[in-house]
Amino acid sequence: MNLHLLMRKIRNGLFVTVYNFFSLLPLKSNKILFTSESRSKISGNLQYIYEELKSRNLSIKIVLNFRDKKITPPSLLKFIVLAYHCATSKFIIIDDFYPRLYKIRVRKKANFMQV
Repeated sequence: MNLHLLMRKIRNGLFVTVYNFFSLLPLKSNKILFTSESRSKISGNLQYIYEELKSRNLSIKIVLNFRDKKITPPSLLKFIVLAYHCATSKFIIIDDFYPRLYKIRVRKKANFMQV
């Protein structure tokens, strides 16, 4: 096994462990996470959904987490913050294949959507 593959497996295992730890916290029923690791800012379908939600003046908390993995390598802090938001959000919305998030077991009352 090459070093790159080994490091990816370690990072994914660590992410799942941190996510599981944060899953002990209460789920926030009004929290929506928009995230992508292929874009550095919100755009496309995610932006459309975001703007529609904002226009409705709902009592929700929206968290944006964007990072283009080709430009910005992940920091440990952003890694932990993403795990926290994934574990405590009622809705997780992604726009593209996000391998790390497919490793987690989404909480029973949470929703994971790819648009």
